[in-house]
Amino acid sequence: MFFNKLTYPLVLTVLLVAGLAFVATSATAQTVIPVLSVPDEVEDVKGAEAGDPTYGIQVYGIRAESVSFELTVTFQTDETTPVKTPVTGFNASDDIILFAADSNNNIIQNGATASAVRRSGTNDSVYTTAITARGNVTKVFIQVPDKAAKTRPTIVGGVPQRGADTRLPTSVDLPNTLIPEANSEPARLQLVVNIVRAAAPPLTLSPNKFIGGNATFTVTLTSTQAITLTNADLKVTGGSIDSLAPDAAKKVWTVTIRPGVAIAQITVEPSATGAYIFDKGTFTVDTTGPVATITGTPPVGGGVFPITITFDESLQTDATLIPGEVNIIGGSITSLFAIPNTTS
Repeated sequence: MFFNKLTYPLVLTVLLVAGLAFVATSATAQTVIPVLSVPDEVEDVKGAEAGDPTYGIQVYGIRAESVSFELTVTFQTDETTPVKTPVTGFNASDDIILFAADSNNNIIQNGATASAVRRSGTNDSVYTTAITARGNVTKVFIQVPDKAAKTRPTIVGGVPQRGADTRLPTSVDLPNTLIPEANSEPARLQLVVNIVRAAAPPLTLSPNKFIGGNATFTVTLTSTQAITLTNADLKVTGGSIDSLAPDAAKKVWTVTIRPGVAIAQITVEPSATGAYIFDKGTFTVDTTGPVATITGTPPVGGGVFPITITFDESLQTDATLIPGEVNIIGGSITSLFAIPNTTS
């Protein structure tokens, strides 16, 4: 038989497919079970009974802010002997059922939303999404029905076969008038996530200190828990906040403060509408002018020579020494420049 360069790859492909069809097993309709999990940040919220799917997301602060947490959905074949099963057709809008309630157990329409699901790496059996609860929501109910996805295709006799198409209709009747009792047995696939709001943990402000000169300075606020601190949480009198930055754990926040003009004292305290509490701090600013020390030796017989003017403290931010501020008798200034990273 004659093969050319174009037909040979085609024949090879047919042979490979035929071989694949020969070794493939029969497709079976397979039900996949979605198993849900979320972080559990409050130990005493989780029930004492085994399998209680009640969780708590801890939020610190006095404001009712929106809260986001991660939901993980793992598809598997069996609850007792789980084997992860790749699936297709799973998405947040059709397959994740959410409803939310406030502290009075009133249903809040659209009180919780889910972002688009994403695979865990290249694993088609594990998916994650971000659930966001509105500020006045204190409880989120989550369900992913058994038949929320379909198994991936298999090969039978050389023909691709779908697994059981078990998708639900896109329209799902959600409960809109009743929240299950707290002590009732929740549905097998239902998770109840409590948004546990507590008074903000007290913060510790770094000790009072003497501020030399009028340059910016930093103070720190330290918490025992991860927090989100904003400029609105702080009241600075006698200066302004240049920047506010946390450490990686969001427990230590560094505040850079710029003193005001001709200010002798700066105070830092919680703002009236802030979410956190801490003791007021007082920082004294040195308002006396810097003292200069001049060093340098003129050469014998005259000529150009350098002198160094060194101040005993940092100058005010953006301040600079200019020739008109230096009185020279018997000579003149040829150049005047700052020495980087010094007060000279």
